[in-house]
Parts: sequence; C-alpha cells; structure tokens
Amino acid sequence: MALEGLDQTVWAVKSEAPPTFSRIRRLRSEIPVTIMAGGGGIGLVDDHLAGAQWAAAGISRPEAIVDAMNLLSAGDPLRAQDAIAAVSALIAFETQAGTSIGIRKEHWRRQGVIESCTVRPPATPYDPALNEHSERLGFEAA
Repeated sequence: MALEGLDQTVWAVKSEAPPTFSRIRRLRSEIPVTIMAGGGGIGLVDDHLAGAQWAAAGISRPEAIVDAMNLLSAGDPLRAQDAIAAVSALIAFETQAGTSIGIRKEHWRRQGVIESCTVRPPATPYDPALNEHSERLGFEAA
C-alpha cells in the first residue's frame, strides 16, 4: 500500500477488504486518518482493537452495532463481541454481494422504516424465496 503523495484532504477510510484488522493496523501506523470498520459489523471488535474509531454498517438491526460500540468504549470487548455474535447470522445474510441492498431494504420495509424495498440496478431485488430466511431472523412478512 503506497501512501506517498496521498492527498491530505483524505480524512477517513472505510475498511471492508479482508483481512480488515491487519489493514487497519497498517493504516493506523502509516497515516493519521480516521478509520471506519465496515463489513456489516461482523469484524467490529477486532477492527476496533486494531485501531478503527468508527463503524459503518448498514444492517437492519443497527442497535446491535450501537450496543457493541458502547461496550467497546466502556472497555468491554468480550461483551461487545457477544453483541455482534447475537446478530452474526443476520450480518452474514444481509451483507452478501449482489443481494445485500435488496435484503436490507426488505427488512427495513418489514420494520416499517421505509415504504418500498425497490432497488436501483444493478442491485438485485429481494427474492420472495428468501422469506424463510428473513422470518427465521425475526422479520415476519407484512
């Protein structure tokens, strides 16, 4: 990773390319930039321990990310990991390439957060064949 000549207007980096924790650690050692953990929050604890200061995770249960960040801020990474573990199946389901936006929008629709789960191309719309998975994760069909 060549950082020479990096434009000094860069103020944040969202790390989603695995292995995120080692990339974050390297960035923290080479440049003073704010680093956000991504990936739906699945690696949030390790990314935070490696130096990430923020989390950017578009999952449909953001309260789990908030809880984990609060626990990390309080110095309790074990309980933070438990908060993430509790939604790990949801994160895995909602962050798969190609389907993630359609699934998350349908989950938000089922929660009453948005009215429509319509997605713009090239995103893949929610497939009703996924209803069993969504319902297992706590998103009953409306």
